[in-house]
Amino acid sequence: HIGWEIIAGKPSLNMKTNTEEMSRFLSRGLVDALRSLGIDAEFRPRNDVEVEGRKISGMGGTEMENAFLFQGTLLTTCDLQAMLHALRIPIKKLSDKEIESVHDRITTMEWELGQLPDLSRVKKALIDAFSKALCANFVQRDLSDLELSLLSEKLPRFHSPEWIFRERRPLDKVNEMHASRKTPGGIVHIALTIDRGLIENILITGDFFAYPRRAITDLEASLKFTPARAESIREIVAAFLKDNDVQLPGIDVDALMKVFSETLEKTTYTDLGLDRGEVNDIYIVNTSLRGALEKGFDTILVPYCCKSLSCGFRNHVECGICGGCDASPLYELGSQQGLRVLTIIDYEHLKEVLSKLDEWGSKGYLGACCEAWYEKHHLDLEMFKTSGVLVEIDSNSCYDLGMEKIAHQGKYENQTNLDLDVMVKILCISQSMGKAVKQEIHQTN
Repeated sequence: HIGWEIIAGKPSLNMKTNTEEMSRFLSRGLVDALRSLGIDAEFRPRNDVEVEGRKISGMGGTEMENAFLFQGTLLTTCDLQAMLHALRIPIKKLSDKEIESVHDRITTMEWELGQLPDLSRVKKALIDAFSKALCANFVQRDLSDLELSLLSEKLPRFHSPEWIFRERRPLDKVNEMHASRKTPGGIVHIALTIDRGLIENILITGDFFAYPRRAITDLEASLKFTPARAESIREIVAAFLKDNDVQLPGIDVDALMKVFSETLEKTTYTDLGLDRGEVNDIYIVNTSLRGALEKGFDTILVPYCCKSLSCGFRNHVECGICGGCDASPLYELGSQQGLRVLTIIDYEHLKEVLSKLDEWGSKGYLGACCEAWYEKHHLDLEMFKTSGVLVEIDSNSCYDLGMEKIAHQGKYENQTNLDLDVMVKILCISQSMGKAVKQEIHQTN
């Protein structure tokens, strides 16, 4: 692949901030270079360049004071088998159709042109196109003595394992509470640990852009050891974004507060009989967890991917209850407790079922999904009236393997495991809470 970078002062390009408009502007050189080589590329917000919907380059940048760095990677060729092996994805478990779906998501210069062009020609096209797009003349030269000195000084650090493997360390899993939501600017994930009513630690991550470079880490610092209350957090966040001229394209205070509120709400659920780990693996739709448990469930939705690949009922709403997968215990439980149990066979079928539940006036549903699926589709679920509780699946999912597209079509050819213990526990807690509510009403009357 070919990597490229633009490092400059903002005033030299008449730029005030690093937003989506900046990404669009700075992508022009790459787009024009590819077009000059016979590839019909175009910019796709927020930071990709695509060819007929398939990604050929990803871009991103950062800034410090009046300077910025913007960079991208151009895919020239790709060995899918080697890539999947490097990512430690079990290739033997993937069908040819699933591997082909990866091919449908990305493309390379070699795939588009039928052969890999001479890389020196590609680099010249990039230089010429960026020169024209930026109205700048590029001069090739060696590193200066000062640059060589800095390189020699800093290279050991960048070669060190501490730098290569460094990461923003996750919070204490025992005490951490977290939640995620999709926003117009990307997915926001917030994790908190709380001690005596104060935010002890906080980690804000996701796939969104934030400027200036230190905005998120500084926001985290401003929230530490402050009251873990929504109104207090809102006040601090709003003031911080305004006072520091922070840019979060597509994300406003209200969007951030939805994630904070969901995270804070989870801290109240441990008194329901669930431990912290279980609470973090539960996703709520159109209600609170307490509200869902008190109201109860009349439907269990089972993802088809938990059924055995050889099962004749894998893509059928019913189940043979053979005991060969995680669907059988749920169908048995549903039969014992008078619950409606349905297998969801694809994404369109899910929407049909949720529409029916709305028509029937369903009390609520219990189901299962992976975190990535919930992050992407929770807004779709909230378009329906019926409330639900989803438990995270207990194995690799189609999203882990990049196979979500064919999974939505009901063609995913792997088997997932459900967290049956948590699902059954939720049903038991709900029944107990329902009985308690009925008894209280009876005593009141």
